Amino acid sequence: MEEKEKKSEKAKTIEIITLITTAATLILVICAISQLRHYTKSMKADFAHKIKTDFFNEDERTLIFLFNHDLLEFKMYKDSSLNIDCEYFALNKRRAKYFQNDSINLLDKVKDSYSTLEIEDMLLNHFEDLNMYRINKLIGSDYLDDGFSAYIESIYENAQIKKLLNWLESEAGEKDSYNGFRDIYTFLKNYESKNNKRK
Repeated sequence: MEEKEKKSEKAKTIEIITLITTAATLILVICAISQLRHYTKSMKADFAHKIKTDFFNEDERTLIFLFNHDLLEFKMYKDSSLNIDCEYFALNKRRAKYFQNDSINLLDKVKDSYSTLEIEDMLLNHFEDLNMYRINKLIGSDYLDDGFSAYIESIYENAQIKKLLNWLESEAGEKDSYNGFRDIYTFLKNYESKNNKRK
C-alpha cells in the first residue's frame, strides 16, 4: 500500500513537472513569436526606408518635378528613309524658362531630352518594384501610402506618361507592360478611399 502511494506521488510529481515544463515552453514560444513579429516589423521598416532612400535621389526628384509641372512632352520621331523610329521626352524650354530665376536654377540641372528607357528605368520600374514588394508583404500599406502615393498618383495620371503607356501597348506590342504600376495605383486609390484619406 505504501509502495502504491509512493508510486502515485511520483506520478503526480511527474505530471506537475510535465505541466510546468509545458507551460514554460508555451510561454517561451509566445515570447519568441512576439519577438519575431517585432523583428519582422523592424526589418520591414528598414527595408521600406532603404527603398525610399534609393528611390528619392536627385535624378528621380528632378523627373517628378518636371512631370508635375508639365515640362516634359512625349515625342515620336520617324524618318522612314533612314529607317529611324525614336520615342523620347523633350523638355518644354518655353515653360522651363519660368523656373529659371534667382531661387531656381532648373535649366542647368536638366537635359533637353530623355529617352523612354531613362523614364522607365528611373520612374516606372521603381513603381513596378513597389507593387511587387506590396504583393510579397515586404512593405506595409500605411508606409506605402504615406511615402509613395502622391508620386505614384501624379505620375500615373500625367498625360505624357499615359501617351508612353499607350504607345508601349499599341505600337511596341507590350500589352502587359507596367501592369504592376497600374495595380499599385488602383490599390492606393482604394486604400485611401477605404481609410477616408485624401491627399
